[in-house]
Amino acid sequence: MHIGSFETDKKLKITFVSRGLKYFIPSPETLIGSGIKDVFRTANRDIIELLPQVFKGLSFEKRLLFTFPAGRVGEVRFSGTPLTDRENVVSSALFVFLEIPHNAGIDIGWEQTQINLLSLLENNPVGLVVLDLNRTIRYLNPAAEIILSKTQQELIHKKYSWPVSKERLREIDILHTDGSLSIAETEAIPFVWEELPALIVTLRDITGEKMIRDGIFNVIADAIVFLDNLGKPHYYNRRFSKLFQIKKSSSDAEPVITQIGKYFRKEDHFVKKAKHLMKSDDVLFETLYHTQGWVFEWFSKPVFLHRKKIGRVMSFHDISRQKITEKQIRRQNRLYATLSKINQTLVRTKSISEMVRE
Repeated sequence: MHIGSFETDKKLKITFVSRGLKYFIPSPETLIGSGIKDVFRTANRDIIELLPQVFKGLSFEKRLLFTFPAGRVGEVRFSGTPLTDRENVVSSALFVFLEIPHNAGIDIGWEQTQINLLSLLENNPVGLVVLDLNRTIRYLNPAAEIILSKTQQELIHKKYSWPVSKERLREIDILHTDGSLSIAETEAIPFVWEELPALIVTLRDITGEKMIRDGIFNVIADAIVFLDNLGKPHYYNRRFSKLFQIKKSSSDAEPVITQIGKYFRKEDHFVKKAKHLMKSDDVLFETLYHTQGWVFEWFSKPVFLHRKKIGRVMSFHDISRQKITEKQIRRQNRLYATLSKINQTLVRTKSISEMVRE
């Protein structure tokens, strides 16, 4: 049994083809930008007559005799579904072929195929989510439950709220109920589910790979913390914990912003500024002076997930040595300026003395 699919725009130009379409049409990779009439031969003219219905907002499913490559004729189940844009206007359409095998054991074969497919989905280490064309979740496997940190009961028949990309692999952020954040690599592939057009979304957790690729969080020299919109810390590295003596057991007893403020000379200024930032989308760079004499560059910016603000990251970069060096340079510059003035005075005095002698 072979499955293939393609998408068209309103002008019936093909914009997407699945890998499985090669069983129905020779060289499917060359179809992008081709018109339907250039692709299907006269023997399949029934298909051409069905296509315009979809752009009127009507879905269809029909059994047709189809002329396969090399002249073989077989029966297919052909379905079309309108795809709408954000304004709920039909902008494109998805068409799916499902070959119907003709043999004595068709019913047994179909049942066994379904069992094999379900087993493959259930035992796959990659997270798999089946969506209908309205992005409603119809199925997800155990691996997807772990990655999304939700059960089937919580997600089945609910809208899939994460980005979907059919053109390329992309990375998405997944915010969990405990406040932790993970990263998954995802791709959507046209699929048939319960004899209807659908998308199967793959999910692969790459949080660990991302951490290694971008640099391990705990060896960063800066003190870093991520606060949610209520000011509660969800991530902080060892440098932050050591610098501000923050412990998980004490973080709920006193607001973290207040705890941090105690370590700076202008405590009230820091606390007031930090509370204002938590309510705004501002990005901040500012110099802070520690009570122990260190100097820090304070950086803060909001964090967004699916265009919704989920918190704010703050980092504290020790620039004490830089400030000491700058102070030494200014001191040396002042010394050089003073010596230069003394030298100029001595030169003028010497000139005057010589003039008096003459």
